[in-house]
Amino acid sequence: MLKYIGKRLLLFIPTILIISIVIFFIIQLPPGDYVTSYVSAMAAEGEIFTAEEIQELREYYGLDSPWFVQYAKWMRDIITKGDFGYSFEYGRDVWSVIMDYLPLTVGL
Repeated sequence: MLKYIGKRLLLFIPTILIISIVIFFIIQLPPGDYVTSYVSAMAAEGEIFTAEEIQELREYYGLDSPWFVQYAKWMRDIITKGDFGYSFEYGRDVWSVIMDYLPLTVGL
């Protein structure tokens, strides 16, 4: 039984790694990035951004880095700080969004 549990724990690590990579790429799939969406939304409201301001926003959110650097930072923050990031959709931390829906999920 102990051998079975050990084997399952060892399989857990690559499984979580693969799932995290798939999730990261699904998040990255839509065309553009958050800054592009944000600038478009603000332009619709009449606010115009310069190219320098757009670049500063990309640097602030880390979107100027290659995908593998973004992934490494994302995983580092999850593992070391428990920080899943910020939800632009809900306007708050992802963890608080998860906690709102966790009781319903567990109930199902």
